[in-house]
Amino acid sequence: MQRYLEAEDKKMRDREAEFNLRLKKIQEKMDAMADTVVRNENEKRLREEKRLLQLQHEKDMREMRQERENRQRKYEMNLNINKYLVNQMDERKQKHKEILEHDHDMQVQLLQKNRQQQEEDNRKMEEYKKNLLRNKDFQLKQAEDKKNALNLEMNTNEEKMNKELLQSLRQRNMI
Repeated sequence: MQRYLEAEDKKMRDREAEFNLRLKKIQEKMDAMADTVVRNENEKRLREEKRLLQLQHEKDMREMRQERENRQRKYEMNLNINKYLVNQMDERKQKHKEILEHDHDMQVQLLQKNRQQQEEDNRKMEEYKKNLLRNKDFQLKQAEDKKNALNLEMNTNEEKMNKELLQSLRQRNMI
């Protein structure tokens, strides 16, 4: 863009130089005319040419200024569009990052919840197994007690003890 503006400035300087060259040539022609009538006519014509050249120069300057302003407006508009697009891309990146962070946080929370649930399930399973073992032991003890209750035979210690009791009851004549 800067090079383009410099090129336009160079064109304007070249036009001014050409304009000045034309003016110089016109001036030289005027000096060459010695005759008053011809000189007056030439001066009139030169003034008209000078006026026309001046008008043309002013028109060219206005056109160049207008072109430069149009280019500047387009350049600024492009800058604004680029800034908008960059901002939009940054917003999208930020939103994507936030979504990824949110997803990660959700996964972490779900993982923690699953671990807690698994630990709770494991604890309940251990408790259940302990209860099963206690129930099994209790049932085995009940079965053994029942078996012992049905078994009327005495073991040797019971027999000794009972013999002594029976002898003491006989001596007292209770039996």
